[in-house]
Amino acid sequence: LIGFHKALYEHSYNVDFIHPMEFEKDILSNYKVFVIPFPYLINEKIAEAVKNFVNKGGLLISESYTAGWNIEHGHHEKIVPGYGLDKVFNVKQGTVDPSDKEEGSEIILSEDLPLLKRGEKINGKFVKERFFLNGAKTIAEFNDGTTAAAVSEFGKGKAVIIGSYIGISVSRENSIANAKFIAALVEKFGKVSKPKIENNKRIRVDLLKDKYGGVMLILQNKENISLDVEIEFNTKIKKELTEQFGKGKLIFTNHGEISKTGISLKAGEVKVYRD
Repeated sequence: LIGFHKALYEHSYNVDFIHPMEFEKDILSNYKVFVIPFPYLINEKIAEAVKNFVNKGGLLISESYTAGWNIEHGHHEKIVPGYGLDKVFNVKQGTVDPSDKEEGSEIILSEDLPLLKRGEKINGKFVKERFFLNGAKTIAEFNDGTTAAAVSEFGKGKAVIIGSYIGISVSRENSIANAKFIAALVEKFGKVSKPKIENNKRIRVDLLKDKYGGVMLILQNKENISLDVEIEFNTKIKKELTEQFGKGKLIFTNHGEISKTGISLKAGEVKVYRD
């Protein structure tokens, strides 16, 4: 859970945590992407909400053994993903082995993604869950050539399943590759708008607006090096913001509803600007 949050936060995606009790309401209608880390235990009600979410156009991302345990009847599902979610992911679980090493298993990208290229590697923890594909497309493989991650279409939406656990490497080892992979899945298959950072550098961007039109911009450099990059916003920003705790200014160029500015940040530096 923490690894997925860290990966998405550092790539400027806003993240909420949803409690199972909130599925009593149509909570997923508020979101475009739903991630289920370590998804072995989800109940039938959540599974049905997830199906409806993807069918209406959402992006679902899940890890190994999705809905493997049937809570209502107290047994392991005969088909995994369980509760009929195999129809959403268009896969069925095949063989499952432990990771190749204590450190995990290599997962190799089968295609280019926004932040990673084909052939680049990420790390999967604990298990190697292979899949029988029933219409899904392989996007990453284990080192034996079997499918490690696949994407499918269901209704108006998409679903990505990963046959291992990839968030743990981000939280425990700060895996940059795994974090990029998680963010890349959202960027490629989701419909989420966010600021664009030159060269996809890890700068956290928070643009806050009050009801009177006031603007505050918070920028955090999550890289270990100094950066001098351009940031593009898909909203119009006033031509100049002033640094809150300094004398610097940010100058914006506006092209319709697109605003751009350049920023210099030291490694780990945070700057706050306002109008």
